[in-house]
Amino acid sequence: MRYKKNLYFIAALLILMLTPIFNLEKGRSYNFAQAKRGFILDRKGEPLVINKETFQAYYLFQGKKFLGQDVPEEVKPYLPKILDLPERGFIKLSENLSQEEVEKLGKIKNVSIKNSLERKLLFKGMQALIGETMGNKGLFGLELLYDSLLQRGESVRTSLDTNLLKKGYNLINKYSSYRFKGLAQFKMKTGELISYYSSEAKDWLGEPFTIQADFNLNIPEKITWELGSFTLEKSNQGLRLTPLHLVSAYLTQNCGKELIPTLILKEEISCQKLKGEREELFLILPNTKEWLLFYPKEESLYVLKGEFSTSDKEEISLDKFKQNLKYLISLLDYAQIN
Repeated sequence: MRYKKNLYFIAALLILMLTPIFNLEKGRSYNFAQAKRGFILDRKGEPLVINKETFQAYYLFQGKKFLGQDVPEEVKPYLPKILDLPERGFIKLSENLSQEEVEKLGKIKNVSIKNSLERKLLFKGMQALIGETMGNKGLFGLELLYDSLLQRGESVRTSLDTNLLKKGYNLINKYSSYRFKGLAQFKMKTGELISYYSSEAKDWLGEPFTIQADFNLNIPEKITWELGSFTLEKSNQGLRLTPLHLVSAYLTQNCGKELIPTLILKEEISCQKLKGEREELFLILPNTKEWLLFYPKEESLYVLKGEFSTSDKEEISLDKFKQNLKYLISLLDYAQIN
């Protein structure tokens, strides 16, 4: 007897818990709306990521087992094409309802509408910087770094330029034979990142590599920017560093004082006049087919990362390959001016 009473108690408790979640009175549906998350913007205020609201519908079966018995006509088109349905419990009707469907089904008894918020990147290749969310919480990247601000509905303005992002992506797609894995463009007077692309979900600027090279640059022992800190390591195998170390070294050399790369819009110019020799640096990463090019031009520092194909080595000289890369950069530089 006590066992049955406990079961009744648990069942009653579950009903009480589910009632506020699935409000099933006729003409009403429970709203799962989350707080609107703030936007991540480019330097001009254009969105780099937007909110996408989706609606799902659920129907509660209450004792009738077969299709056609006490199921509203408005609900039947959304049910699975099977005759035997659950005797009791919820079944999902639709994963993505239109606003018109939400208004229609929301008036039906035993139908519950749930809405959720998704984030959508507007530019391919930005996931490594922008990051991802789950619900209304940032998981990594800028979504995590500025999570508290974004959760309050406030927006974050970055140093990126939408027009340059478009130009960079178009160039990478047009010249796909170069097998680009990354592109970055920095303003040398401020250290701002203004264009970026990554073929993978990870940020290649922070990916370490080991190389034996005598750089004509004063490479910092540690480099820190919004997405993390990276330490220079020295060993018998050479230097273990990241592309970001070399970016910082270039920026500092041309500024005449320490200049740290940044993802966030700067209101003031850090370097009134650029200094120093500006020589490009081309690296072939050991034990890989990958290459890196650091190319200062005008007031920008361009960084490209790619992968050799078999035909690159057989059909074209290394000097010619680098000349072609610099030509492509000149197209981006022209796009920036225009």
